[in-house]
Amino acid sequence: MSLTVALKAKPIAYSAIAFAEFVNASGLGHIATKFEDVSLIDNADMASNVAIDLNDNKSYGSENVVKSFLEKYPDLFLGKNEESSVQPWIELATALAPSHNFVEVSNLLAQLDDHLIMRTLFVGYSLTIADMAVWGALKANNMAAGAVRTGQFHNLARWYRFMDTQKPFAVALENFTKSVNASKKQKSSGPNYEIGLPDAVDGKVVTRFPPEPSGYLHIGHAKAALLNDYFAKKYHGKLIVRFDDTNPSKENAEFQDSILEDIALLGVKPNVVTYTSDYMDKIHDLCIEMIKSGQAYADDTEVEQMRAERNEGIPSRYRERPIEESLAIFAEMNKGSDLGLKNCIRAKISYENPNKALRDPVIYRCNLLPHHRTGTKYKAYPTYDFACPIVDSIEGVTHALRTTEYRDRNPMYQWMLKAMNLRKVHVWEFSRMNFVRTLLSKRKLTALVDHGLVWGWDDPRFPTVRGVRRRGMTIEALQQYIISQGPSKNILTLDWTSFWATNKKIIDPNAPRHTAVAEEGLVKATLTNGPEALYTKDRLKHKKNPNLGSRNVVYSRDILIEQADASALNKDEEVTLMDWGNAYVREISHDTSGKVTALKLELHLEGDFKKTEKKVTWLADTQDKVLADLVDFDYLITKDKLEEEDDYKNFLTPKTEFHASVYADNAVKDLKKGDIVQIERKGYFIVDTPFDGTGITFFNIPDGKTVNRYGTKN
Repeated sequence: MSLTVALKAKPIAYSAIAFAEFVNASGLGHIATKFEDVSLIDNADMASNVAIDLNDNKSYGSENVVKSFLEKYPDLFLGKNEESSVQPWIELATALAPSHNFVEVSNLLAQLDDHLIMRTLFVGYSLTIADMAVWGALKANNMAAGAVRTGQFHNLARWYRFMDTQKPFAVALENFTKSVNASKKQKSSGPNYEIGLPDAVDGKVVTRFPPEPSGYLHIGHAKAALLNDYFAKKYHGKLIVRFDDTNPSKENAEFQDSILEDIALLGVKPNVVTYTSDYMDKIHDLCIEMIKSGQAYADDTEVEQMRAERNEGIPSRYRERPIEESLAIFAEMNKGSDLGLKNCIRAKISYENPNKALRDPVIYRCNLLPHHRTGTKYKAYPTYDFACPIVDSIEGVTHALRTTEYRDRNPMYQWMLKAMNLRKVHVWEFSRMNFVRTLLSKRKLTALVDHGLVWGWDDPRFPTVRGVRRRGMTIEALQQYIISQGPSKNILTLDWTSFWATNKKIIDPNAPRHTAVAEEGLVKATLTNGPEALYTKDRLKHKKNPNLGSRNVVYSRDILIEQADASALNKDEEVTLMDWGNAYVREISHDTSGKVTALKLELHLEGDFKKTEKKVTWLADTQDKVLADLVDFDYLITKDKLEEEDDYKNFLTPKTEFHASVYADNAVKDLKKGDIVQIERKGYFIVDTPFDGTGITFFNIPDGKTVNRYGTKN
């Protein structure tokens, strides 16, 4: 028999927990009690706070639990009494536990108190199921328990205190408290996704991810994509990926295709992919309706003057322009004529609203550049703030999840829907992901690419999905990290350490181990009693993961040791050569500057590696060793958080790329681009350029231990 108790359901099934502990204390059986952080247990049609499983036959609810215990252990729960004598008290307890009616609770407590005037227990002279049922009901009802604790019901209070001292009841309370605390701890350690989307109906929720195809997807976009995907799946609904492609000046097919590829890599599978440009005719017609209804007007005010007027709350001189005149100008805009190019269309919301986003925003403007999908068909395009609510409503979006940076523009979103008599869409905000020393502005990232300050959009210093992947971030870790942030509205500036620490947990168990020694100052060590001829031996690529296979390790009389290790050695000291055995240091040669130039060692394979202080990395001095370039990177900017007034160009890090030349074991020749390895004592690396006959290039993968840089130690 097992018992399952719901922590969320009310009233809490204290009685059932006591029943189980009573059986366990008796020695007649063992009831395994489980606590679930749910309101419903195993049965979507039955709201229950407790379930009992007897011989794979599960029953729900307090009444069935009482019945099961009485049938299984009648002598234990009834003692020498008849079942009929305990039943009234079980029924009273069942009525008391969920009641919030003060008069009803007081009457029930008075009955219990009166019955106990001359009695220690409710039935007979030993504990019965009646006592357990009443005790559990009082524990579950705060109003009742409070009245008893105040001393208003003296006899009941005496009995209640006595029950609390009995072992089954004390153990029941202890177990329940532990489970509640564990549940709270588990909740606090992870994100809360129970945000209560308004009017969310299972099977009917539609979310959307609307990227602009004007750059590559960065990790901030990835959060938006994954959260929209999460809630669409949570409510068994639909996810739309829609390209907001209404600005030919910035957008192209390359960005569009790359975004689709990156979304797929993130594991996001939209139900449909759409394009705002497919709705241009409908949006155009709605703009005409806005003008006709007097809610929009044409304006050719110079950009700087318009900006100043909006900032000061001054109405445009064209605000009351005749409707026919605005319609005519809009027609010229759609032709791309000289008159049209001078104008834009503005929504007539409020020129002096405290929320400056509502100060007659621009909703249409001209652009004569060819569109990557529609060519030269259109000469005027809607702004995002105009097009987005329209297409959201048309496509059936129920919940528009977007970052808090849109907060001031959310009233504009709702105004547009109302002005055009479109279906309501709920807006839910979540915080964007900000990282220390990181630019996430697409405009600024584009500038870095255009000015050649980085290699491209997949530069390993870039916060794009492609950039962090090229740096060694796995898709699995990226998904885990972003989902772990949750849909909270709290705006935080995150440190990269936790981001990369998540990745380390994924890669460490599966990263083959390799050996490399720094080329600069490399020291040749001769083993005086070493092997006369080269020989090889298979060694596991990962001692804790045999499934990764083995690699061929070369052993020779002459080996190579890094200058740092060689400089720390003392004559006649016993050291351990990693994955070989112990050796004595017999001779150390130095140059005039004090650097070690040569070593002579004597193998002592019988030695105990546990007793040596120094463990030395080495590599056989053979022709097939591989020259490798280990590349590390620093942040692109020097300030943790740029303020609004800061010009990012003043905070660019002078040097962000660092190279170290090493010799690596010959097994690295078989590695492919994108393979992730651990180079002993140097860290985790991803292959960027595979072995090409002369060398191989690795990028350092941060392990989450460094605070101020991706991976470079300060």
